Amino acid sequence: MLLMCRFVSVVIACFIISMFLSFFRRAQVTVDECVDALSQTQWNIHNAIKLVKLSQLIDTGLADKDACKCALMSCQWSVEDAAAYLLNGEQRNTPDDA
Repeated sequence: MLLMCRFVSVVIACFIISMFLSFFRRAQVTVDECVDALSQTQWNIHNAIKLVKLSQLIDTGLADKDACKCALMSCQWSVEDAAAYLLNGEQRNTPDDA
């Protein structure tokens, strides 16, 4: 019984990891990065994806963590749009400031 439970857990984990990796096909996310993000978010795939996107944007060096998170949230978590948002200096002129 214990062996069957472990097998099912491994199968579910592999499925979640494969879904996660397919989402990031173009972004070159490694299995280790995937597993790390999932473990940091208690295997919540949506939060793990957001965590990886935040890390990717921070790695560009465009802004600090808080500005990157704000830009991602403003751009519906699109890394490309958030990077453009930061490059254009729009993080200083958010719609809330108007």
